Amino acid sequence: MNTSLRNNIRQQRRDIPRSQSDIAEQQLARIVLEDPWVTESQHVACFISNDGEINTRSLITQLHQADKCVYLPVLDPRRKNHLLFLLHKPDGLLVTNRFGIPEPDINTGQVIQNQELDLVLMPLVAFDAFGNRLGMGGGYYDRSFAFTRDNHRTNKTKPRLAGIAYDFQQVEPLQTDKWDIPLQKVFTQELAFVPVAEPSS
Repeated sequence: MNTSLRNNIRQQRRDIPRSQSDIAEQQLARIVLEDPWVTESQHVACFISNDGEINTRSLITQLHQADKCVYLPVLDPRRKNHLLFLLHKPDGLLVTNRFGIPEPDINTGQVIQNQELDLVLMPLVAFDAFGNRLGMGGGYYDRSFAFTRDNHRTNKTKPRLAGIAYDFQQVEPLQTDKWDIPLQKVFTQELAFVPVAEPSS
């Protein structure tokens, strides 16, 4: 089921007209920058959009303008399917990784420990009302932030985890695995969505 859903939503993203995606990009940046989680954070991880994802270009630019320390994910060369986060400056050099996604140069970049990030803005393919996240299937974010599993909704331990998506990427309850890391918030071009608690089984 998740494979079919993933393929369907990825195609919907790619089909969005450029004029519509440009508007969504600006709306997303405004909503994120006005959110208390962002105004309270200094060390913010984001990502460079790919595969039709809602564009984070304006968001990253405005985070820099707000004097935030912005970090981008890099494939960890030492731990398979894990991510490192490197400081990204407005004029910082980017190189293309094996997935064709630009990332900071790990040979010259400044790494922050994942536990020291205040806020992580992460990509997703789909999300549900409970904050469950469907990614691309590699498990990179789930492995990299597994340490948050026991306190992901308490807001007492860094980092806070938030998704970035178009509003149509919200779906019916997702099938989840025990290693999946739920989100505490999802930012779309329309609003900042706070998940509800899952019903007791």
